[in-house]
Amino acid sequence: MNGIRVGMSGLRAALIDMVGLACEWPGCTDPGEQMAHLTHRGMGGSKHRNTLANVVWLCVRHHDVLDGRTALGTLRWELNELMRHAVVSRRGSR
Repeated sequence: MNGIRVGMSGLRAALIDMVGLACEWPGCTDPGEQMAHLTHRGMGGSKHRNTLANVVWLCVRHHDVLDGRTALGTLRWELNELMRHAVVSRRGSR
């Protein structure tokens, strides 16, 4: 299912099933509450990027950081790439 496009509710359920309910941000111990796209429409993504490889489960604080809704927004592109590599590494070790 990693590369297969699914509906958003199915994608959310598959993501939670795969990673659990904890925030996937490295070092965070808060519960995750929101699904976030690593490459979203504003960064060149599209509605066709609704795949497990393009989403992460995050707490509200880290979803805001990832999407640039904080003072760290200037680092948005770098954060997305770092998060993508961290998630791929973590998921690969399960």
